Amino acid sequence: VFPEEELEKEKKRLVGSIRQQQDQTSHRAYEAASRAIYPEGHPFRRRTAEERIAQVEALTRDELRTFYVDRYGAATLQLVVVGDVDTQRILDGLEDRFSDWVGGPRGALPKVDVPKPSPGRETVVMRDKASADVVMAQPADLVREAPDFLACTLANSALGQSSLTSRLGVRVRDVLGLTYGIHSSFAAGKVPGPFTVSLSVKPESRDAAVKATLEEISRFRRKGMTGDELAHEKSSRIGNFQVDLAS
Repeated sequence: VFPEEELEKEKKRLVGSIRQQQDQTSHRAYEAASRAIYPEGHPFRRRTAEERIAQVEALTRDELRTFYVDRYGAATLQLVVVGDVDTQRILDGLEDRFSDWVGGPRGALPKVDVPKPSPGRETVVMRDKASADVVMAQPADLVREAPDFLACTLANSALGQSSLTSRLGVRVRDVLGLTYGIHSSFAAGKVPGPFTVSLSVKPESRDAAVKATLEEISRFRRKGMTGDELAHEKSSRIGNFQVDLAS
């Protein structure tokens, strides 16, 4: 039903959240990086805070209802029930509750283009901050269903998934003491997102930390994982998966 008064409350909450994010160095760094590597209109480009606030404040109840009618329905409904349950009772109950659902989304997900890399550098000045955040990002074409998804994510685990045990963490954080934390990741789902490396530093350590990070990534690209690293990452991935199955 989308009550008007609830919509207004949610608008205020969202606007407050957007404004709060603008005081976080990590958030501002990621926003700037996304705008540097993705063009206008691309789904992974983060709009400015002013643009997002304006869109939230302009949103109407009718627009919400139109989106709901277009996108929500039986065509894409998936329900997963886990636990000690009576299957037939669950199925009968679901049929009673959802049998009148109709409709669904208009077609598949749109194709998302991967732009060519466009090297550049930008500094967002935020006064009176004790630490700085650096985001290094580039468009990537990896998706979850790709044959090399597992290989890429295992390699990234060795490179930079953990600030404590991955190569970037060991070199830039532990050995050189240039960062409070460092992390790399692929945004690979149904559509291809960016590959990013993010690190928090003292402002005066920024350039040295960036240099050391790029050196370690270059070394990893040239030589790849060691046999011990591959065995460790496989064991860790399998162990986490088994533990997750108990939940």
